[in-house]
Amino acid sequence: MRWLGIKWNDVVQELMNERIDYSYVITYPTGKAIPSGELRVVRWNQVEGKLKFVVLHDRFIK
Repeated sequence: MRWLGIKWNDVVQELMNERIDYSYVITYPTGKAIPSGELRVVRWNQVEGKLKFVVLHDRFIK
C-alpha cells in the first residue's frame, strides 16, 4: 500500500535501488481528454514474485 498515489518516477527509483522485478501499464482516459501531468500509481499487485503496477496521469485536458 505504500506506493498508492506516489509519483511513478519515485517508485521506479526505489524499485531499481532494491533490485525488485516489476512491470507496469499506463492507462489512458477514454474520449477526448488528453493526459498531462505526473504519472502516479493507482493499483499494484504481486504475481509470481513480480510486482505489477497500473499508473495514470494525475491531470487531464478536456
